[in-house]
Amino acid sequence: PSQSRRYQYLPLRSGSGGAEDAFNIRLLHLLPSADDQSPLRCHLIETSIPVNQDTDSPSVLYHALSYTWGDPIFPATLEVVVRSESREGDQTLPDQAGVINITENLQSALQNLRKPDVTLVLWVDAVCINQVDVAERNSQVTNMPKIYSQASSVIVWLGRDSEISGHDARAITFLRDLATLITDLEHTPNSSDSWRKRLDINRVVTGFLKDSGLKSLQWFLDRPWFCRRWIIQEVVLAKNVVVHCGSWSIPWDTLEVAMKEISGNIMGPFTESNERNMKTVTEMRHLWKYTKTAHPMGTLTRFAHFECSDPRDRLYALYGVIQKWDPLYRREIDDIDYTLSTRDLFTKFSLLLLYLRQSNPWKTRDFGSRFRLLQIASSFRQHGLASKLENGERHDMASWVVDWTGTLRFEPFEPPRLATSSVWLGASHVDHDKPGMPVRLSTRPLGGTISLLLAGVVVDLVTAVVPLDVEPLLDTGNIYRAKQEINNFLCEFARLVQSANFKSREDGNWYEHDDVQTRVRHQSHLVAAIAASLVADWNHTPANSYFGQAFQFRDDFKEQLKKSEYHLPEILHKWPAYVELVALTMRGRSLVMTASGYIGIAGDDTAVGDLICLLEGSTIPFIFRSQGKAAETINGIVEVPNAVKCATSFTDALLEFDRDPAACATFQVVSDAYIHGLF
Repeated sequence: PSQSRRYQYLPLRSGSGGAEDAFNIRLLHLLPSADDQSPLRCHLIETSIPVNQDTDSPSVLYHALSYTWGDPIFPATLEVVVRSESREGDQTLPDQAGVINITENLQSALQNLRKPDVTLVLWVDAVCINQVDVAERNSQVTNMPKIYSQASSVIVWLGRDSEISGHDARAITFLRDLATLITDLEHTPNSSDSWRKRLDINRVVTGFLKDSGLKSLQWFLDRPWFCRRWIIQEVVLAKNVVVHCGSWSIPWDTLEVAMKEISGNIMGPFTESNERNMKTVTEMRHLWKYTKTAHPMGTLTRFAHFECSDPRDRLYALYGVIQKWDPLYRREIDDIDYTLSTRDLFTKFSLLLLYLRQSNPWKTRDFGSRFRLLQIASSFRQHGLASKLENGERHDMASWVVDWTGTLRFEPFEPPRLATSSVWLGASHVDHDKPGMPVRLSTRPLGGTISLLLAGVVVDLVTAVVPLDVEPLLDTGNIYRAKQEINNFLCEFARLVQSANFKSREDGNWYEHDDVQTRVRHQSHLVAAIAASLVADWNHTPANSYFGQAFQFRDDFKEQLKKSEYHLPEILHKWPAYVELVALTMRGRSLVMTASGYIGIAGDDTAVGDLICLLEGSTIPFIFRSQGKAAETINGIVEVPNAVKCATSFTDALLEFDRDPAACATFQVVSDAYIHGLF
């Protein structure tokens, strides 16, 4: 056919939209050639794939390709040729002749994978989906989890190998050899020479990383494929995975064994991206086996650093993984629609999470899908409480809607293990019909967005914000930088204690507060309260960290702080684990001081005048910002102008709001918060 004739796709027949018994896709039959540089030629054949085909003897055999598209430049071509023969009983439509423009990376993949004497059957998204047909694209992307799970194997294409430097060959050869040593040890764990084998493994890893092997491994891990968002479901859902880099290849299971060993024995200065990619390799395929079920927000947060060109794919690329890891969402999250704007899609998804209830370890069934949504939304949102989406245009979303194009600026707090009814009986002046019942909520369109209506109480008002730079705390080789930063931070706090109407004892050294639940008054030294607040009273402590091993270590730290007469910076050189925990907890957060004399930590966006609120059913305070007149404290009670009162019933409050929404106070979610002594 003429090279100028573009291939014309025929519409896929019934079954392409996800029928229960079968679905239709196009398969690329790559024609053989012994010459790597000969033109790429193929048949493109529509095929019906049974949804539940026998794994041991599938009726349709094909391999699915996982690769990066790269820049939208298509300098190469793939020639589709008409089949000269037809099998008896073949009911498929004849393929058309023509040329499909493809990227350079796809061209190199097909050239390297092409067999010299047999046809290779592949599914390749850029070719097998008519990309200009939005309806087909929607249905086929919806089917992608089934396409990858039904494939005989998934072929990962990292790109051409580095023939000149030899980095890829060196890295893959090392990874194969290392996996062999580890597998041999695992098969004979109790043999008399197992300790020698363990030493050999350590020697091989250390020797490779000390030599030029470190650069080779970094080169390998820096391949763009490792950061591509779509690879997650392509690898997680696959039966088998083989990684190809030019003429070199390695099974995924082998790669996983080797990467697990290297990530646990890091001897070289790997970049943060390298370490993240190694962790991804070791966890991705089998993570769901250990979590059993995973809330969609947990899945999306875990893989937030993976990239995609279309912001809507921040969700769509993980739909298949969400469906696999949590069957509850299998039917709810299955529609992919590229006609939706990013804002509308993110809003729709957040609404879905609001109204789907999910159990969690604390038995507060609404927390996972409601309050967690507010936490994630504030953490992912970009600074300025607005989002930049789609073609550089700014599209404001409601603050409770998660902007998945953002980055996780701080880790959301875990809810303390408290009974929500007891918290509310202590904290709220609102009469509750039935404590413990599902959280009451509603939504209303307002000003071009959707407003979320929840019941809650205003606990306090922010009067000062003290930032902490965590970067010096991460410099583990120079503890004096951490000391200096903590010292400057405490000096600023001490200054504000005198100027921010902060309630403390007359000598200004003690922190007093009433427990919201018990109404019992507690007292501690002000620096001890700050030290506890900087680690959220140890509630952010990883289980495998120093302070996570035993409560005694925390008590030892508190005792030494007391013996030092609360000179916190002076004892930091003895407690690097505490400095590390502060850096982890305070990333993206600042210390806040309140009108009632509380201190705590909240997101960096928190400002003077923001409200500290407790939502009905929650055990975590939130920082809200009034969109109307500023709130003020009168006789110890925070008054918010034009706020809808909910003293009688939630239904009455909704009626009051509906009568004149424009006259009612509205708020933005700024962040979750830890307030020392509030619970």
